[in-house]
Amino acid sequence: MARFHCFSMILLDVFSQFVWQTATIQVLKRAGRPSERLVSHENCRFSKPTGHECVHIQKITEASGTEEAEADAEFDNALKEAIKGVQDAVTAINEHLEEVRPILQCFWFAYATRMQPQIQNAIAYAA
Repeated sequence: MARFHCFSMILLDVFSQFVWQTATIQVLKRAGRPSERLVSHENCRFSKPTGHECVHIQKITEASGTEEAEADAEFDNALKEAIKGVQDAVTAINEHLEEVRPILQCFWFAYATRMQPQIQNAIAYAA
């Protein structure tokens, strides 16, 4: 029984990793790539009803282009890392379940054997 408890603690740890990485993926996808994010004009100054002074207009320089490319690369790496984390967690969960499956089958067999009269009555009642 101690072995089963150890496996359940491992599964809990791996499952929490799975949930954390899944949440990371969702946050990253919702935020989007830095180069594809929409520009908001909330802070712009409107001098005329037909136009405004946009605070987003910047001189495009090599430095700003490099900065944007680095931000995109960082985003891509974070997304890949989170996806790899989810894949690793799923693999680990499946491996641990394979190790615990015989124990669970023994528990189920013991339960079903003990409950066999009730199960048969339920089947007969349903038919």
